[in-house]
Amino acid sequence: MKLTRFLALGMLLVVVGAATIPASADTDSSPFMLFKDLRVGMEGIGKTTIGGDQIRIFQTRIVGLVDNPGELDDYILVRSSGDLIREAGGYAQGMSGSPIYFNNKLVGAFFGSYLFSDSPNPIGLVRPIETMLKIEDRIEKAVDASKNDQMSLRTNDFDHEPSAETLKNIRWDDGSTKTIEFVATPPSLATRQAHPNTAYVVRTGTPLWVSGLSGRALDWLSAGVNSSTLSQISSSLLPISTTENQNFLDQLSKGFEQRYGTAVYPLAAAATGESGSTDYSEDFEAGRPMAALLAQGDVLLGSVCTTTYVDPIKNILLACGHELFRTGDSSLFLAKARVIDTVATSQISFVLPEVDRTDIAGTVLQDRTQAIGASMDYQAQPIRLTVHVHDTTTDTDHQITVNIARTDGLTATLVFTAILQSVDDTLNRIGKGTMKVEYTIRGKGMGKKISRSDVFASFNDIALTGPLQAAQIVYLIDQNEFVDPQIDWVDVDISATNDIRWYDIKSIETDQETYHPGDTVRYIIVMKSYRGDEKKITGSFTIPADTTARRLTLYSFGGPARAQQNSQSQQVEFKSLDEMLGAIEKITGNDQLTIQVLGLPPNPKDSSADQDPTLDVQHLNDWVVTGEDRVNIQVEPQPKPEAPTKDGNSDKDKDKQKQSDQSSASNSGSSGSSQGSDQNQSGDSGSKAPCAQLFYCQ
Repeated sequence: MKLTRFLALGMLLVVVGAATIPASADTDSSPFMLFKDLRVGMEGIGKTTIGGDQIRIFQTRIVGLVDNPGELDDYILVRSSGDLIREAGGYAQGMSGSPIYFNNKLVGAFFGSYLFSDSPNPIGLVRPIETMLKIEDRIEKAVDASKNDQMSLRTNDFDHEPSAETLKNIRWDDGSTKTIEFVATPPSLATRQAHPNTAYVVRTGTPLWVSGLSGRALDWLSAGVNSSTLSQISSSLLPISTTENQNFLDQLSKGFEQRYGTAVYPLAAAATGESGSTDYSEDFEAGRPMAALLAQGDVLLGSVCTTTYVDPIKNILLACGHELFRTGDSSLFLAKARVIDTVATSQISFVLPEVDRTDIAGTVLQDRTQAIGASMDYQAQPIRLTVHVHDTTTDTDHQITVNIARTDGLTATLVFTAILQSVDDTLNRIGKGTMKVEYTIRGKGMGKKISRSDVFASFNDIALTGPLQAAQIVYLIDQNEFVDPQIDWVDVDISATNDIRWYDIKSIETDQETYHPGDTVRYIIVMKSYRGDEKKITGSFTIPADTTARRLTLYSFGGPARAQQNSQSQQVEFKSLDEMLGAIEKITGNDQLTIQVLGLPPNPKDSSADQDPTLDVQHLNDWVVTGEDRVNIQVEPQPKPEAPTKDGNSDKDKDKQKQSDQSSASNSGSSGSSQGSDQNQSGDSGSKAPCAQLFYCQ
């Protein structure tokens, strides 16, 4: 029985449906049969592919109609039979989207099956076609907008209602009443025994198929990066914002299986180019497999399901009968696929596909609860990722090119795993070393491209550092709060060696402890290389003659000022994307030594200007610099000169002259000693001022 509070929503959907469903839907000329015209007991067929290129048929019979408030929770319950169902071991993941026909009219798409059924004629769920057709209008608008360069795939203004996870009091064809509960993973035996009248249904959907990723890159894409690893590598992140950095790490920690409740499998086979043996000349057709890809090229990631309907006039394709990532507006790549075979299991079978990785046939523009929809007349602008890695120890090179679909919340993860895979393939080891990474990021909405380089050293796992920082910057730009950056190109160049190239700062010293305003301070910084010799860096600076400071601190540190910036990062607020990009470019790299003077008051001539404490920044030729040290400097005021008398000499000068005359008169017979004394005095007085300007006083 429908609830009153859904009445208004239901009426709205009827109105929308009237505008979307063809006017002839109820006539004999219509290719569709609507949900309201179906009856229990009607018999029909389904079309799908379970191996090879042949579209095959299986038999279906309606055993129940689930009419809930709204339309996303309306389902057709069918029992299926025939050789195809027997060969496939029941319904299979990848069959979702298989078109179901009654009286030669399309009624909807198969999308879910009842788990733990030993029946040779399993029960499945079918999505009514009228709710799937509603996304066609949105696809047309997106294509039209793209022609005027006004398309925004990030907006989500489509009327959307959540689908229920539990359907109660559903009458089965044997007369019993059951509760249908949708689950992502099969429940335990104890749970099933405790709820004998619950039918657990899995949206057959499709696994995520991956080619070009293996080992830990594939594991982390599937299950997420574990917390201990994230803690170890977080020091590679640039100190931009504690909050945003944590959000980035949170994204990496959530794998695709957790986010979308689906399994991630290595793709069994995929065409590798013009020499690939697979023929993808067949056009898209109802009952034939199709692929929706997040990544295409040397790394391929996506889902394979079955085409439900192809509109020959609008060149629009509907498939799956369910969502993939439920992003609403989408920009996944549409590609052709075929099924090698179907693997039968005790719970739910799955098809084993291969995908055309060389050609993009269109764009999936809608990813909704009821279906995915693609246009074959439009190709979205991808994010082109190019990666080149060189191992200087083994003189090994490796490069990849990957097209990544613009998808909120996934781009940085795909960038990280793709770069990491390229590094792992090149180094062919996990261990110590030094890495230099250079990356450039460009986007139509960025205003300017950003280029940066950095160096890392690790005693445990050098491969993670460069990919992590490059992906971090992609995340910060992609998720900025100001404008859509429309990133279209990420270029990464990495070189790595087994050697540890690392300096650690041991000390900083000055030539003396006390100075006056206007004096020059000379300093020396001592660093120790890993298993090597010391390195000394010298420099100097002049204390401003008009300073009122009485104590200064000379501070040296390696790499970014992490300790200082992290304490203030949560208070950093950028006013534009340009400002954020400028801040990123200004952060010093790990191979840079910075010397600062702390304690100088602001410039009195320009009170609005920020006092930059940095004296010097030196690059250490791709050696990582760590550590810090500081030394305090006392600044004493200059002695005030005495006021002169009328004859131009101060009283002090007159006293000195009088004493000198008296001494000369009393020692007129010993002028050599006096000269010697004068020479000594002159030497003493002259040695102090120059000594204050030398690094070492001899």
